[in-house]
Amino acid sequence: MKETRFRFLRILLPLAVAAMSVTACVEDEQAPFSDGDEGLGGYINVKLPSYGYFYPGSVVMLRGSGFSGSDRVLVQNDDGIDGDASTGSGQDNNGDGQPDVLTEVEATVQSYSDDFLCFIIPGEIIYSDAIVYIVRDGVKYEIGLIRVTMPYLSNCYQDGDMTMIELGGYDFDESDHVYLRSIGYDDDGNMVVSSVLQEANVIGTDYSQLTAVACLIGDAQVWWEHNGEMSYAGIANANTGHVVQLPSGYEFTPGETLNMTGQCFLDGDRIELYSIDRDEYSYAETTVTDSGISFTVPAPANGYSESFFVFIERGGVRINLGWNFMTIINAN
Repeated sequence: MKETRFRFLRILLPLAVAAMSVTACVEDEQAPFSDGDEGLGGYINVKLPSYGYFYPGSVVMLRGSGFSGSDRVLVQNDDGIDGDASTGSGQDNNGDGQPDVLTEVEATVQSYSDDFLCFIIPGEIIYSDAIVYIVRDGVKYEIGLIRVTMPYLSNCYQDGDMTMIELGGYDFDESDHVYLRSIGYDDDGNMVVSSVLQEANVIGTDYSQLTAVACLIGDAQVWWEHNGEMSYAGIANANTGHVVQLPSGYEFTPGETLNMTGQCFLDGDRIELYSIDRDEYSYAETTVTDSGISFTVPAPANGYSESFFVFIERGGVRINLGWNFMTIINAN
């Protein structure tokens, strides 16, 4: 009986290892591709997956022969203009406010053996079709096209003073991260995105949905990080009235401390005041705590009174709180 069980385990173990290899990388194969116009080395035995759900950060398995640690993988957005992905500079196909990267991007090679190589799709890849190249012994070969899909913001809603964020797609797992970048607009109405990354708390994932929660204020871009690669998913928003309790009253005395309570403020946030009378912005003396943010009321520039709109400055972006006040000497 022991010998029979041992033989069974010897058969089962290689099967289990093979199964784990399949789940680690997607490997549904197309027929082998020969080199493209830029390849100078003749035929190369490398195969792409023929189908599957691929996202920025997805791990893709190439099958074939002759893989080594010196192989490099390049991936390039295909903008569909005469088959030339180097054209169309300045396009913003995914709406993140930044020009698309249309040059080749080097992918991270995760693992390899003689007959396979796994690489991670770079975060810069945002088009539905992407061109995959392999560089071997200094020669670049075009392997073919792979269909890349973007995660998307499927739902955003308030739960008390917290914002619930749901992403749709596939390939989510518990090691993923979600980040927010606050959005503002310059004087010409152009979108400006904060340099500050606010991490949301991922509270649930399955293969087709990810749920995160954050204390958000105003509008913010939502970014999904998968296997170290970040991709844009959409814009979430939270009404200021739901997440910030503003001071009561309208007229205040210079030097008075005003408190705004809420969990949505971050270390480094500053109060920026816009003077209606002088058409100028200035920073107020600001303190951020776990329960909110406070600032000191400035003295009026004319020595009597001055009206201000209140903003949060976060990483180069002004977040409008939709509130204004007046500083006045001898206010009651």
